Amino acid sequence: MVFVQVNLYENRGILIVSYMIEETAVDITIQMANNHPLGLIKVSSDKSMINMSQWKGWLKQLALFFSHQNGSIIDGIYLWKLNITKKFDGVEECYICYSILHNSNYQLPKSACRTCHKKFHSSCLYKWFVTSNKSTCPICRNLF
Repeated sequence: MVFVQVNLYENRGILIVSYMIEETAVDITIQMANNHPLGLIKVSSDKSMINMSQWKGWLKQLALFFSHQNGSIIDGIYLWKLNITKKFDGVEECYICYSILHNSNYQLPKSACRTCHKKFHSSCLYKWFVTSNKSTCPICRNLF
């Protein structure tokens, strides 16, 4: 299940926007200047679901949208959500943990079996290999 939650801290001029996918959330903080709408809006985040360079690009795109294109907050949040949703569209879940995003490192399933082509998180595969004492695919049981 995917949804976006917005928390407004009006007295501090801060919006915290959370994008939830399954049980994993990522937040961005949108901070208005004291002299809003004249001052610049700051956009920041402490963690990412994807590689940091693309994530920073999205945050920069959002900040530019607010400051130089006179975009509304709602439109900016929609743009950010659209970028993330497009990134995860059609991504299959890991067949070991049944999640799209790994719960600790936020990685997508990338390691694919050469026989059945199912994808797994590398850390899930490592755990599977260690606990099963075999290096076979969890689905088709062929050598990985």
